[in-house]
Amino acid sequence: MRKLAFVLAILIVLALSTGGFAFQNEPEGFRGLKWGDPPGEDMELIGVEYVYSEGGEYISRYDVIKRRRELLRLLSNEAWEKYIQDMPSFCQYKRKNDELKIGEAKLKYIYYKFYKRQFMSVEIGVDSDYVDLLTSILELKFGEGEYIRGSSSLAGYYLFRYAQKGHIAGIALIEASIYDNYEDEETLTMTIYSTKIVTQKREEEEHQVEEEKRKVAEKGSDDF
Repeated sequence: MRKLAFVLAILIVLALSTGGFAFQNEPEGFRGLKWGDPPGEDMELIGVEYVYSEGGEYISRYDVIKRRRELLRLLSNEAWEKYIQDMPSFCQYKRKNDELKIGEAKLKYIYYKFYKRQFMSVEIGVDSDYVDLLTSILELKFGEGEYIRGSSSLAGYYLFRYAQKGHIAGIALIEASIYDNYEDEETLTMTIYSTKIVTQKREEEEHQVEEEKRKVAEKGSDDF
């Protein structure tokens, strides 16, 4: 459910954020990694997402592959390099020695997400005790953000404590959602993302689905 909540967070901010607040110091990446950069040598692959269509329907499967990665490394460096080249389009990494705090705000985890080996976004787990402090830090660094609250057929109930959308990047700090029943209630999720690459991913996946639907329809037309 965490993967789904991450996707919905970005989609909602892209759709509903008015961008009416001044977004100062738009982030061009996170902790030295620029949007569009490939994974760094200090990063460990922890998960992949396969996106495909079946019968014209969009399906997303999240698969943790730590054991497979370790097995390939044991076999040979060549096997590992080939696997990297054939990597699915969406991958998630973590840094081995990441500092789990922003100022005095404690973090639970930091996950770096790549689309076609381009740094696309970072997902940060925030200790709920520090959400007020983190919100203040965000406002000081990036300016006043939007407070988005409501419901939709896509996401159910949602509440964003802080949201910003700019030409370069966007920020979404989720305070509550319908998915809280499945998540650690003591952890909030903050996502910082590249507007350009997130839009690229969405458009390419939508095109893929439409192409698959067209192929299914063409097969059906042969039955007349």
